Amino acid sequence: MRVLRPVRCPCGVCWWWCCCVQEMTIESPIQNPIGNITERRLLCCPHYNITDNNDDVVFVIKFACCLCKLCCDVSIPIYHAKSGDVVSEITKASGSNWAECCGTKNDYNIKFLQPLGIHEKMLILGASFLIDFNFFENQQRSCC
Repeated sequence: MRVLRPVRCPCGVCWWWCCCVQEMTIESPIQNPIGNITERRLLCCPHYNITDNNDDVVFVIKFACCLCKLCCDVSIPIYHAKSGDVVSEITKASGSNWAECCGTKNDYNIKFLQPLGIHEKMLILGASFLIDFNFFENQQRSCC
């Protein structure tokens, strides 16, 4: 599995320009794209479309505008694009120690609530990387 992410401005006042929309391509094997994760905006709240190799939206990720990141778990549901059912959940687990509260430790759990194929699971794994980079790393965005 290979994850490709073009360089885009990750934060600051320009995050809402279309040239800064975050996206990622997942390949498996290398040189064989299986899908993309593309950021979309609804008002100022981010959500992501996960598309297959035919550019059909298979999953949608929507979550709150502001993520409470201090010493509590953050759960992000993943919805089936057609049925609207929750098929998976990405949880950034926190604990009681200081390293986790300061963001120097990253523990993620991905729970698959419905049977999914291996490519669908790889796309959701890739989405967790993009969400981590956008919202939990040093150059993270805050809410609007």
